[in-house]
Amino acid sequence: MSKDYEIKGPNSPLTEKKADQKVYFIRKAVDRHQAQTLIEQRKGKLTGASKKDEDKVIIKSLEPGYSAFVRVRGEYRITYLRKKHLTITTASNVIGAKVFDEIVDLGPPEKFAKGKGKGTKQLTIDFVERVLEQNELELAFNPQGKNIDPQEIVQMKLEDAPSDFLDTHKDQITVLKINPDLAIEKLRLEVMSRPVDAQRILEEVFEVSLIQIVLSPVFNVIMEFKEQEIKVIVDAVSAKVSKI
Repeated sequence: MSKDYEIKGPNSPLTEKKADQKVYFIRKAVDRHQAQTLIEQRKGKLTGASKKDEDKVIIKSLEPGYSAFVRVRGEYRITYLRKKHLTITTASNVIGAKVFDEIVDLGPPEKFAKGKGKGTKQLTIDFVERVLEQNELELAFNPQGKNIDPQEIVQMKLEDAPSDFLDTHKDQITVLKINPDLAIEKLRLEVMSRPVDAQRILEEVFEVSLIQIVLSPVFNVIMEFKEQEIKVIVDAVSAKVSKI
C-alpha cells in the first residue's frame, strides 16, 4: 500500500475505452403515400404554378432519405499524487518532533530572560495526497452540426436500426456535419483536464460509454415545372414540407 504513495515513479499511461456504436430510427409519422399527398396539396405553392397550371407539375421522384443526430457520453477519471506542506506553530523550546516515521530537527531552543514570554517556532510537515478526480459529460448534435440538449434525443421515440444500416444505405443518408469521431474529439476536449498539481499519475482513463447515431427519416422529392427542377424535403417525423 505504501508504494501507492511514492511520489517518485513512472506515470500510468492514458487508457481509452469506447462503447459500441448504436444506430436508431426516429419513428415515422408520415409514410410514402402520405408524403405524396402532402406534395400534391402544395405543389402549386412549392413551384409557383398557378391553379390552372398545377396539372403541369410533374413529381419526378420521391425517395426515402435520412438526416442524422449524434449523441455521445463520456468520463475522464484520474488518480494522482501531489505533495503538500502543512505548517504548525509550536513553542520555541521544542527542539525536535516525530511526524509519523520521520524525525524533524527544529534546532536549539531560544534563551529568554526570566519572566519574559517565550517565542514560537514553525514546524513544517510534508505529506502526500492521493487524489481522485472524475468529470462526466454528454453532448448531442443536430443534423446541421449544432450543439443541442441531449434530452432532445432522449425524448424522441426511437426504434432499433440494423448495425450495418449506415453502410448498406449510405447513399440515402445526408453526410453528417458532426460524425461520431468528431463528436468524441469534442467530448475529449471538454471533459479531459489534467490537474496542474499532479506529480505522479497512478491511473488516467478516458471512457466513451455511449455513442448513438439517430436517423431522422425524410422523403427527398424532385418536381419539374416549365423545364425547371424543384427539390423538396418532406420531414417524415413532423410532416413539414420545405424547399431545398
